[in-house]
Amino acid sequence: MPRKSSSKKTTSKHPPIKHADFVLIGGGIMSATLAILLFEKYPGKKITVIEKLPQMAEESSEAWNNAGTGHAGNCELNYTPEKSGVVDPSKAVKTATQFYETLAFWKDCKEKGYIQNLDKCISEVPHISFVQGKRDVDFLERRWNVLKETEFFKDMVFSKDREQIKEWLPLMMEGRNKRSSVAATYIKEGYDVNFGEIAEQIFRYLSKQPNVELINHSNVIDIEKTKNNRWLLSVKGQNVGKHWKIVTNYLFIGAGGGALSLLEKSGIEEARGYGGFPISGLWLRCTNPEVIERHAAKVYGKAKKGAPPMSVPHMDNKSYKW
Repeated sequence: MPRKSSSKKTTSKHPPIKHADFVLIGGGIMSATLAILLFEKYPGKKITVIEKLPQMAEESSEAWNNAGTGHAGNCELNYTPEKSGVVDPSKAVKTATQFYETLAFWKDCKEKGYIQNLDKCISEVPHISFVQGKRDVDFLERRWNVLKETEFFKDMVFSKDREQIKEWLPLMMEGRNKRSSVAATYIKEGYDVNFGEIAEQIFRYLSKQPNVELINHSNVIDIEKTKNNRWLLSVKGQNVGKHWKIVTNYLFIGAGGGALSLLEKSGIEEARGYGGFPISGLWLRCTNPEVIERHAAKVYGKAKKGAPPMSVPHMDNKSYKW
């Protein structure tokens, strides 16, 4: 006798599988930059970006979560280490070269419509290094003598004159001990960068492209290498019951503090031997317009001897109003 067909519907226990040529984990400036480069280099290829937060660029790239310095070696004293009494400018020069190449890239993105409002992303602001104490004053002068001979720093100005420094930094010089030795270097054309705004504008453009998918509110919980050398990602949305997999040819992990654990899940040899350590800082934000108007520069100091580079104190300016 013929077997009776069942009227019951069968449902698969396996989550649905999506496909993409490129998957980028993390919705910050790193993924935004890579995504737009891939979009240009490989037109029509499927690009998927996965971010755990509700919006892109809300964590490390967000303006109030980083200094926003256009790092060009202008004021970062740890970029010019001193070795046997000789100041080495090579890292500062390399950093300046990279920054101005990046600035040209952002301007190109604006010309192509990827970034709609560059003025909202970047603002010009003087970059100043400030030190106190005879030893550091001597170091800063020797640093200036070396850097001013290079192309990127030829317009750098050095001063030990308190009145000159007071013009540059009236708020910082107020009430300072007049017997203490102080010095500063000044570069007029420095930059503040709102990395979060750049990322948001690039993602806004990409979201309108048919071959780009931006997924928010979702965590990558596992990464496997398939037999045919592709990547299989398990993704869990923060909405209850939302769970799926993505297969991709190429995978980029730009997930900030979550990158290390994801690299370990990938099983690649390059992930071995790395560890993480927490970095914290104290951000003080002034909201008094009268005080804000008295400071118009980005200032970096000098870290204490033996302190990590991330401990360098710095003071931002009123143009940093993102």
